[in-house]
Amino acid sequence: MNDIDKLIKIAKLAQFAPKDLIAEEGEAADKMFLVLKGEAGVYKNYSLPTEKQLDILKTGAFFGEMSLFLGSKYAATVVAESPTAILIIDRMNARQIFSAEPDITLFIMETLFDRLNIVTSECAKHAEILGIPPQPPPKEYIFNLNNPNGECLFSYKKGETLSKGKAQNLYFILGGKARLYFNYGTAEEFLLGELAAGNYFGESILGKVTAVAGEDALILVLNSDAYKFFSNEPETTFRILETACDRLDILYGYYESFFADKLTTDGYRSHILFPDGHKAYEMGINRKCKLLYDRYHTCPICKKKFIAASIRDKDLTLRSVDDDFRMHYEQVDPMHYEVLTCPNCWFSALEEYFTLAYYTRSIFEEKISPYKYQMKFSFQQDINSVFNSYYLATVCAPLCYTSNTPLIMGFTWQRIAWLYDDCKEETLRDAALRYSLNYLSSAYASAIIPPKQLHQTMIIIGVQNFKLGRYHEALTYLSKAANTKGISDNKRLKAAELLKKYRDSRQNG
Repeated sequence: MNDIDKLIKIAKLAQFAPKDLIAEEGEAADKMFLVLKGEAGVYKNYSLPTEKQLDILKTGAFFGEMSLFLGSKYAATVVAESPTAILIIDRMNARQIFSAEPDITLFIMETLFDRLNIVTSECAKHAEILGIPPQPPPKEYIFNLNNPNGECLFSYKKGETLSKGKAQNLYFILGGKARLYFNYGTAEEFLLGELAAGNYFGESILGKVTAVAGEDALILVLNSDAYKFFSNEPETTFRILETACDRLDILYGYYESFFADKLTTDGYRSHILFPDGHKAYEMGINRKCKLLYDRYHTCPICKKKFIAASIRDKDLTLRSVDDDFRMHYEQVDPMHYEVLTCPNCWFSALEEYFTLAYYTRSIFEEKISPYKYQMKFSFQQDINSVFNSYYLATVCAPLCYTSNTPLIMGFTWQRIAWLYDDCKEETLRDAALRYSLNYLSSAYASAIIPPKQLHQTMIIIGVQNFKLGRYHEALTYLSKAANTKGISDNKRLKAAELLKKYRDSRQNG
């Protein structure tokens, strides 16, 4: 934001104290809000027993755009978390804002287009599974321009190439149609789809995709010259943002239709992170145990500090140990706190691997944003938030680790299987076990398991095979573990005992 003084002369500036209500879920309005200072929390079911915090909005963030452009009711409640200054943009002053501060316009537009890309991608992924069209037919919109010969406006005749290969700009269709082809002009040419006015292309075009005018077309090329367009065409700019919101609304509805019968009663969206059959569980976790304490961590992705509950390991009282090395303790289950989730960027990982991760923050947030836009939950609050963190860890691991990814994924899925076992979900437990087994077996075959973990991992692979009814594989791994050289007698004895136990069980069964 270049000139706040200029902004507050155009739009209303509102100041809020902590806990003040800024916008209320279900309220009908035609305003959007831009955070100039402070932080605002976004909540579903605010002040109710089912309250969930969806997001924290910081300086520069905005919300309420669907209300401004489409007249929709607020989808969530927004509350000031600190002394907060909010710029209120309504339908009367929006065009002045877009003309006076084109950088704000570009930021809002880029954010909306990012969301469109994310939802479009998610629709395509799930539609392929269901065997239905990846998105509804493109809706056509009408635009009226004051200056149709602007510097970033281009006219194309039917059949002309608009963009070939990886696009450097974003192309917004103001009139006519554009067709997207794969391997255009070759024997393998394939029509990917046709876009009508109000749609766009370019941001996610890859490799051999070519855009061709399906009929005479007027294209707005969004690049560094777009600032001039926003200043000179505030009405058309408003219309572009309006169509982006409308397109988002249509796609959200289409996406939700895939899963209309798969939302749990408390609003958890099983299709975002969770497999079919996952639901909200009522098993409690001990949040008041005296062994818990707050510990500071630094996120390796966003570099911000946060606090998470940890356990005083030295004071734990061990009750029993399972064949796969799951340990049961008195009072509290450490597994509920073994995965860390950064509340700022949502990077999640088992604590022992947390600081080893690396990834460019901007790229990471782009990858994780589908879950941030769709999931609604907090962390370390109940068994459901524990599941959330573990499943987020399965998303983060392939992004943020290299050679040790299979091992990290294997141990993460092992704990998810344990959680399902606690919740008496046998089908999902076995599915998680299969994932864990596949990753750990891959790690073993690739010889990437550290020597100090190798013997224990061999036993875990053997036990998992046995639990899944793969008896030959189970006995093979346990036999290798029992005959491993260079380990302690106790470790070798553990493997030998399990080998005998499972062999006898197989013979007697």
